[in-house]
Amino acid sequence: MMWNKIILFSLLLVGFNANAQETLSIDKAINITLSNNYGIHIAEYTIEKAENNNHLLNKNLLPTLSSTASASRSSSSLKGTYGTGDEFELDDIETKNYSVGLKVSYTLFDGFQRWYTNKNLSVSLSLTKLDARKLIENTLLQVYAGYYATSLLTDNVENQSQILAISKQRLERIKIRSEYGQVTELDILNAEVDVNNDSIQLLNLENQLANSKRDLNVRMGRSVDHKFNTTRDVKFSESLNKDELLASALDANVEVLRSRKQLLIGQNTIQINKGSWLPKLSLNSNYNWSLQDNGQNLNPGNQNQLQEQQNLGFSTALSLSWNIFDSGSSLIRKQNSEIDVLISENNLELLQQELKRDIYNAWSSYQNALFLLKVQSKNVDTNKNNFNRTEQKFKLGQLNSINFRQAQVNLINAQTAFNKAKFDAKISELQLITLSGRLEYVSPLN
Repeated sequence: MMWNKIILFSLLLVGFNANAQETLSIDKAINITLSNNYGIHIAEYTIEKAENNNHLLNKNLLPTLSSTASASRSSSSLKGTYGTGDEFELDDIETKNYSVGLKVSYTLFDGFQRWYTNKNLSVSLSLTKLDARKLIENTLLQVYAGYYATSLLTDNVENQSQILAISKQRLERIKIRSEYGQVTELDILNAEVDVNNDSIQLLNLENQLANSKRDLNVRMGRSVDHKFNTTRDVKFSESLNKDELLASALDANVEVLRSRKQLLIGQNTIQINKGSWLPKLSLNSNYNWSLQDNGQNLNPGNQNQLQEQQNLGFSTALSLSWNIFDSGSSLIRKQNSEIDVLISENNLELLQQELKRDIYNAWSSYQNALFLLKVQSKNVDTNKNNFNRTEQKFKLGQLNSINFRQAQVNLINAQTAFNKAKFDAKISELQLITLSGRLEYVSPLN
């Protein structure tokens, strides 16, 4: 009696632990991924660098200010003859020089090179954000796939558990019948083999499910051994239209947007290279102070000798430079940048054609997946009815165990195929939505 209580308590405890596990919805999985995924965090830092590069302080739009300061001291001896014929000699003559200066420089005109370079910095920031968006979309598709794979395996584990239970019941029935001589030893052996095979299949599925959960935890950026259960409800969009998806893809697909930004960078680069043919105008302003101390005994016989000299002044200058000929390198750069633009234009057109093809293919795959889902659903109903009738006949002894086993196998195959068709259809839908640029999420990079 005591052992029965202990066993019952253990079963209740196991059931409580299973129910206590987190029920992870797909929306929650997406939110966790957006908050914790390491790749997304790296993308955040990359965008931060691009924003720094696009900052006003990195655009050469402000003047430069520099300062100089110097101090020197010299000591020498002087020996000479005056015009009167008298000789003189001075030792340890000390001369000191001090200077301080400020310089402001600013480029007033550089052939618009600075203007287009700064435009490219802004475009590069947009490209970096698009790269981050692409990374997020790919990551979320992996999370969707991992989540639904986990749900599929959960369904398969439950189905296999039911199949194993039925196989065990079948084995018990055959053993009872064998006591009355209604079946042979071979029937018992076949039933035992089926139980063993179903047990092995269940263990394999449980191991696959555990691995799938660990993979999903890694994609979400949380502890590998975090315990959770997934929901198995799948909802399909009822408002998808092929033409609308194609129009959206040509306008919002991340690869199309990236290609357009790269084309814009090429067009700006042409203007930068043209700017090297234009003159450059610069402004320089200086404010300087200097002091020269010649000492007291430099030349006592010369009344015009300055003992100390101090200068303080401000100067401004405009400078114009024009690189008239640079061996033709600027011309080659301009020609190559024009070729780059032609390449970008062709890449954009090719990408749009490939995207149109991908949308049509994805739409066809999605419609096919929905059709297969309906067929598999009907197939499950048919096999359930067949199995129920077969089971009844088997219980009444009107059907042998081999036919019963075949009906059992057919049912589990139909259920497995239906579950796979359901989740495959959902992944096809998500891939189609991603191609159209409509995958909705609240990006942490905004």
